[in-house]
Amino acid sequence: MAESKLKISTETLQTPAEPERHHPERTPALQILVAWARVLSRLDGLESSIAIVGPFLRRHFAADGFAMWVQENGSWHLSVASPSTLQKIVPAVTCLPDVPDQEYKAGAPHVPFPYHARFDLIIATEAREPLACVCLLRLRAEPFDADEKQLLQEMMDLLSAHLLALTRVKQAQALALKDALTDTWNRRYFEQRYRDEFMRAHRYHRALAVLMIDLDGFKSYNDTYGHLTGDQVLQTVAQVLHANLRQSDVLCRYGGDEFVVLLPESDLAHALIVAEKLRLAIAAEPFPAGENKAIGGITVSIGVAAYTESGSDGQTILKNADTALYSAKKAGRNRIFGADKVDA
Repeated sequence: MAESKLKISTETLQTPAEPERHHPERTPALQILVAWARVLSRLDGLESSIAIVGPFLRRHFAADGFAMWVQENGSWHLSVASPSTLQKIVPAVTCLPDVPDQEYKAGAPHVPFPYHARFDLIIATEAREPLACVCLLRLRAEPFDADEKQLLQEMMDLLSAHLLALTRVKQAQALALKDALTDTWNRRYFEQRYRDEFMRAHRYHRALAVLMIDLDGFKSYNDTYGHLTGDQVLQTVAQVLHANLRQSDVLCRYGGDEFVVLLPESDLAHALIVAEKLRLAIAAEPFPAGENKAIGGITVSIGVAAYTESGSDGQTILKNADTALYSAKKAGRNRIFGADKVDA
């Protein structure tokens, strides 16, 4: 790649009264791309890009102003503007183009006073769906030349590719922690999340409860109606449980026909109320029995334990929740037991 005539500026915002400054220093395009690669290696998503990209572009492209709008619900929403005075003269919200274009300008604001030159870029996905709009501004009437525009476009393409790769990695990580059948979190995720939630509860003296949930007579049901129908039951149970929990609660498939729920900020009394709500919801749900038939009789037993009423360490709480579940089963099923009722 031939060296481009890119100017470096570390100046702060100039006022209109200041004389125009000359930027004699030049930086090879390859050097900028290498520095850009280092920047990308520190990014873990669009939010971190917002904080890092602006200063980098201002420094290496002699820009006196930088703004970034993020796509949200069909509009650009201003996320950052530098210097801060720029926030007062650029719109907080502007329209997105109907057909995304990497150098779209028609719907963007005009060059705001006291700036005289501007260049816009779109950060887009692989399918050219816009993620963000980047705007560079210069106080002097010196437009961004062809070399600068080409390099900027290459840099935005690299940023888009990096964000796409991060998204795919995060999706793969999420899939590894999801139960494929019920679309709930799996046991591996539960163990990680429970450790974090318990440490937080212990450190800040917060409440935390655990529900151990087991389907009553599921093996017999599975043997009678077949595994495909059994899978439908597990999926329905997961859906009913999820619909009756808060967004902050964590539902996981613990294994087989057993689920576990984490209830942050919940003591034993509140957790028992939640458990009863879940038990009643499952008991009221009709379940498939193959060939469009329906059958009742699917119920759950639930063991409940909480920090600190049921124990002061994580493993003890889980053990007591499991013991309470066993006691509910032994007492006749389709009921809930709290760990405070379990003999030590």
